[in-house]
Parts: sequence; C-alpha cells; structure tokens
Amino acid sequence: MHAGIRTIDQIRTELDAGSQRGTAALRALLNEPPEPALTSTLHEGWARRVTRQTPIPPPTWHVRLYDRTDQLIGIADAWWDEVALAWDFGHQRDARSATRQAVFAKEGVVTLRTALPDLRSNPTKVAEQLAAAFLQATRRPRPPVRAVP
Repeated sequence: MHAGIRTIDQIRTELDAGSQRGTAALRALLNEPPEPALTSTLHEGWARRVTRQTPIPPPTWHVRLYDRTDQLIGIADAWWDEVALAWDFGHQRDARSATRQAVFAKEGVVTLRTALPDLRSNPTKVAEQLAAAFLQATRRPRPPVRAVP
C-alpha cells in the first residue's frame, strides 16, 4: 500500500473493528452498489441513468431469452427476471425491434421499447414508462421463459 490507500474491503474491516459512532454515512456509502466503470455504449449509459431514477430493482443487461422449448427468442437490452420484463432501447442496432417485440409478446414477456431520442432527452418520462411497464408485468403470471445473462 502506498500513501495509506485502502481497498473497500479493508475499509469495511477497519470500520467493523472500531467504534460504530459517526460511521453511518460512510457505511451507507460503502453499501451502495458500485457504478460501472464503463458501459458498452453511450445508449446503455443513458439507460443506466434512467434505471437509477425508477423505484424498481436494477435490471440485468444484455440477456438472451429462451422459450419453453429452449429456442432463443431474442436478446433483451435490459431484463427484470422476477417479472419477465424486457426493455429494448436501441442498444441492438438492427431493424428487427418490432419482430423481437412481437416474439416476446407472443411468449408473454412484457416489453417496453424506447426510442433513443427519448432515452437521451426525456429520462424522467422514460423512467415513468419503465415503472409502469414493471407494474404491468407484476399483474400477470410470469411466463415460462428462461433468461441467460
């Protein structure tokens, strides 16, 4: 170690060994999930920013979805497995968004499609749409799809 630099785990160990007095804020900060160092695209960075504005749990990114016969039905840009919610925000640069959304819907997956201009310029509206889609997904039985990150 140089100049007193410590890892997060070393700081936690020191906090646990010492007095608890006056450490609540630091402990809360240490318990926050780490921010990703880099995202794979600018679009994904915008999407991650939006998900932090929602009251829903964080998603898994870039998830392959399979139907009950183990056939790949598509890749969700973001995925909430507990409710089978897929979010397509244009990370995949292809013309098959509508087809993917139709296949997901056929399998019972709730899908939200967000246009890139909205993702960038109106994150509050997109966060509201995402929360509404999550709520919608909770109101039906989870379909038999399998997700592989």
